[in-house]
Order: sequence, then C-alpha cells, then structure tokens
Amino acid sequence: MHSHADRDNFIEIKWDNVQKDTISNFDKVDPKQFGNFNTTYDFYSVMHYDKTAFSMNGKDTIVPKNPRYKTVIGQRVGLSVGDAKRINNMYNCDK
Repeated sequence: MHSHADRDNFIEIKWDNVQKDTISNFDKVDPKQFGNFNTTYDFYSVMHYDKTAFSMNGKDTIVPKNPRYKTVIGQRVGLSVGDAKRINNMYNCDK
C-alpha cells in the first residue's frame, strides 16, 4: 500500500526519519504496471508497512493523514477485507 501511486493522498512519508540506504523501499510503483485491482487504499492490509518501518531513529516514517489509522498500519494478524478483495479481483474470483 505504501508504494501505490496514490499513497500521498493517504499517508505522509517522513523522509528525514528513513534510513538512507532503505529509501527505495518507499518508491511509488507505476500505476500502468501495478494496480490496486479496483480497491481503495487499505490501511489494514498485511502488505502495509508499520509506522516506523526502516526508521533510523525510532520515529515514525509513515504517518496516516487520518490519525485514526495510525495504530492499525502494519498489522500482521491476517488478511484484511481489502486484501481478500484484491486477491479475488486479481484472479477474477466471484467470492
């Protein structure tokens, strides 16, 4: 999620906190090559980095623009509803 072309509408990357040799982990993908499979940005996705991912100082590197999502990004409990929908859309499954 953090790499999608539209991510700047949903999160802010705190570049000053990112380890310099890991900056490429935050590159945005080309929307012509990688889509979101007709789903919206998913803060609950298991694919979303944690708020301090690749931090050089323990401070946040990813800050949701809507603060209610600050504690949910980076969850590893299981697939989100959006994850399941993206997988189903990717493989043209009905359910």
